[in-house]
Amino acid sequence: MIGAPKVIARALRDAGMEVIYTGLRQTPEMIVNSALQEDVDVIGLSILSGAHNAIVPGSRRCCAGTRWMTSWS
Repeated sequence: MIGAPKVIARALRDAGMEVIYTGLRQTPEMIVNSALQEDVDVIGLSILSGAHNAIVPGSRRCCAGTRWMTSWS
């Protein structure tokens, strides 16, 4: 991790949260599958490349039918 994601992860860990970093260049399917496997409460995305136009809607589609979908109203 570099830059902002590392700072945010450290702050969340210092606040007592468990942080799972999946690495760079993950597809929406990979992100949501990892979150499901780890039984997380929150998915955080850091996107500086401009790919948010594809990754956020893709992640939202992958969350359909999961317990997180109620948060995307």
